Amino acid sequence: MINQPHKLGLSKHKALLENIVTLLKRRASRGGGAIYVQSNITTLSVNGSSTLSGNHANGDGGGAIYVYGYVNNLIVDGNSTLSGNRAKSGGAIFVYEFVTTFTVDGNSTVSDNSARGGSGGAIFVYETIATFTVDGSSTLADNHADGGSGGGAIYAESNVTTLTVDGSSTLSGNSAKSGGGAIYVYGYVDNLTVDGNSTLSGNSAKRGGAIFVYNSVANLTIDGNSTVSDNHANGGNGGQFP
Repeated sequence: MINQPHKLGLSKHKALLENIVTLLKRRASRGGGAIYVQSNITTLSVNGSSTLSGNHANGDGGGAIYVYGYVNNLIVDGNSTLSGNRAKSGGAIFVYEFVTTFTVDGNSTVSDNSARGGSGGAIFVYETIATFTVDGSSTLADNHADGGSGGGAIYAESNVTTLTVDGSSTLSGNSAKSGGGAIYVYGYVDNLTVDGNSTLSGNSAKRGGAIFVYNSVANLTIDGNSTVSDNHANGGNGGQFP
């Protein structure tokens, strides 16, 4: 029997999953294995040691959460975990429109999520991301996209103004059949920074083993004793970046 997702139709609201709230092994016939939101969201926060794990969407996208609108603030924080979720695109979270601020922080983990036949092993954003930050010893690891354009962990369909990996954070072991083993941006990036003793390693894809940007990167900075190593492009350009 297929469990249908929770469907929320709120025009302006804050979706908050915290205080050890766990969404486990939900399944949807289309999008949003655990939660389907048919509107815009001001803040979508997974916080307080919360876990979204083992959720599946057999149709569209968003193994755990599908938002049919935009999200101003998308936050994974406070030692929270997104793991083992899968969907066609956006194994854990699928956002149909733009995200203003997207943050993975506070020793949080996004791992072992997969896009089966599509893009964005963990998270798929259909439009722009203004600011994307991985910080606070957080980890994006072992996510996979086996179809579409790629993005083993994160896929952005349009531009990203600022993309930062900081604070001893790690992107490792992510893979994509096409481009961007860890992150794929189908547009331009104004500022791409790896800083603060952070690590990008062991990611792989056909093009851009760690990060693939389809258009231009205006400013690229690797600083603060950070490491970019052992990433692989299996059939195209750029083991680390395009």
